[in-house]
Amino acid sequence: RLLEHVVLDNTATTEASPGGYIEATNRRITMETDVAGLGFIVDDADITLLRRSHYQGDGGKGIRRIFRAEGTPSNSLLGLEYAASELGGIAENNLAMFRWDATNGWEDYPVGLTLDVVNNRVSVTGVNAFSTWTLGDTNNPLPIRLGPFTATLTPENNALLQWRTYTEEDNLGFWVEKSLDGLAFAPLGFVEGAGNSNQPLDYQFVDTALRQASYYRLKQTDGDGSMHVSPVLFVNPSLAMRLQIWPNPAQTGIQIQAWGFDQSPVSAKLYDARGKLLDSHYGNIDQIAQSLNRRLPHLGSGLYVLRVLHPQGVFTERIVKE
Repeated sequence: RLLEHVVLDNTATTEASPGGYIEATNRRITMETDVAGLGFIVDDADITLLRRSHYQGDGGKGIRRIFRAEGTPSNSLLGLEYAASELGGIAENNLAMFRWDATNGWEDYPVGLTLDVVNNRVSVTGVNAFSTWTLGDTNNPLPIRLGPFTATLTPENNALLQWRTYTEEDNLGFWVEKSLDGLAFAPLGFVEGAGNSNQPLDYQFVDTALRQASYYRLKQTDGDGSMHVSPVLFVNPSLAMRLQIWPNPAQTGIQIQAWGFDQSPVSAKLYDARGKLLDSHYGNIDQIAQSLNRRLPHLGSGLYVLRVLHPQGVFTERIVKE
């Protein structure tokens, strides 16, 4: 059969995703078998999930075929097939097996390595744990492995970007880029890399100019000028913004607890139960609370409504005066 095509058996399913993948589930293998026709060969294993995806290994130095396997192998042979069109310039004679390790990133797996360029297959032996597998260049291994990349909203209403690398090779650093529409990105700043490292390293960047929903990505830069782009993350400050007034009911004074608000001034208006405007205030949340506390002792018992106008939305809280 042509290795540029996939031949499925009746245990495989296709699934749509942005990168595209094909998967098979729940197979008991007792002899050398190409599982579900996906080009993943084992001889002794229980497989709960096998997923074949088509994207290139980190740094653009792996082939355009990656397998994720879950289950239990038993000192197994494992072989990966490839197509010439997936090599991305890697010489066939330099192909090697790489396994993803959660602590160390991509690792060269050389045990019992056999390269069969006639049948387009690389095999290893002694496999006792599944993971994510691909083929790469033994003379030019996968350089940067980006671990978790997260973007969170801080109590100061800033965007905190944090990421980890497991291995680095000739890594100059990371451009942090921001977009308001998820399409057009502009650089925010640069975080220097370690150059070369075999240890996990943690990085972070804080965007203190977060005023509206924004998208973020990293553009990792190598010493030769090549760049590799991370997945895109989204931060929406309005989703985490809220107010709480206490005590409520109140007699002489209140406090306003604010989440997601910084010290920028906002406009606030106080209404009675009939919707009549009683007072207007302008300042940060603490200043608004102080203004309300000066007015509150002079108000009669009943229901009042505080409306805070912020660029991210309008926040309404009820106040019961005893």
